[in-house]
Amino acid sequence: WREKRHLHFDAFKNKLNDDIGKFKKKSTTNQFRDGKMDDKTMLAVVKDLPKYREMTRLFARHQNICKAAGKALKPKVPAITILQDLACGLSSDCSTLKPQTNWSVIKELLEKPETAYLDKASIALLYVIARGGMSNDEKSFFEDILDAGTMAAINNLQLLGVNTGKPSKPKALDKGHQEMIKTRLKRMIKEKGDAKSPK
Repeated sequence: WREKRHLHFDAFKNKLNDDIGKFKKKSTTNQFRDGKMDDKTMLAVVKDLPKYREMTRLFARHQNICKAAGKALKPKVPAITILQDLACGLSSDCSTLKPQTNWSVIKELLEKPETAYLDKASIALLYVIARGGMSNDEKSFFEDILDAGTMAAINNLQLLGVNTGKPSKPKALDKGHQEMIKTRLKRMIKEKGDAKSPK
């Protein structure tokens, strides 16, 4: 207004139209509406939107949570895998698995100081249940590695009808339950393979 207040009306009108034209030419909204905005400018405009900034912040937060969870979970994967194998009686490829097949891995996990106390106790208890007892060597190993409380829990499995002496025939999983587990594992393996296959 300070620049144009002394202009003649026609001159003012022309000048105003020119200024509006220049403003429209520079306006990102107008460029977007006319389809003249290049991808780089459009991306810059989108990134400047408050909603975009908020969603980016939330995405970054969730990504950090996922990374932290993955970092915390990674050391526990071997113990989780063994626990699943012992509980199901099946390996990850759906083949029947005898508990003693994993004995060397179990010993290694129980000897590691970083293996969580509850994981050690769960592995030992499930091993004895699935094995149908424990040999003298296995019992000696457990007594050397595990604390008195965990050993008491293992010995008290007898109160639940579980043999804790020389291994006998372990209690088999119900056939229907075993078939259900196999079917689910095979489906998961197939889906995982399909996801990796190129479309």
